[in-house]
Amino acid sequence: MGPATDAPGAQDPAAGPSADEPSPDEPPPGEPSPGGGRAASRRVRLLPADALAPGQMRRVETSGAGPLAVYNVGGAVYVTADTCPHARVPLTDGDLEGDVVVCPAHLASFCVRTGAALSAFPPTGPLPAYPAAVEDGHIVAELPGAPGHAPGHTAGRRRAS
Repeated sequence: MGPATDAPGAQDPAAGPSADEPSPDEPPPGEPSPGGGRAASRRVRLLPADALAPGQMRRVETSGAGPLAVYNVGGAVYVTADTCPHARVPLTDGDLEGDVVVCPAHLASFCVRTGAALSAFPPTGPLPAYPAAVEDGHIVAELPGAPGHAPGHTAGRRRAS
């Protein structure tokens, strides 16, 4: 799954994230995949696509994968971990500048497309990034296959790009 640039199927943004559901073509967690092996990842619905306008990012709490940051960059959606690997603070409390998220604590910056650390100081590693797309009007991410990835509370901030 790569970045998605369409958002079909409008849904009320106030409705919040949908229930955690694997897509119909994915096996249940721990079940064999069509190729015969164990499913290594699964698609998880994070929030309605129309709840995140271009230039916005939103935190989505999950169990198993931890808090995620969901970004809309010019209509394309991306998902990374929401915790700065250096300062351990939510990146969604920082700024989204185009496809770069800036940590509010020490101004470390990361590419939301790849998770790559872009700043030399403070020293940080890459940010976990997950494939994302818009499917059936929802932003979905491909997360590690552990069961129990349920979206929870979200908070969003609008950023100029």
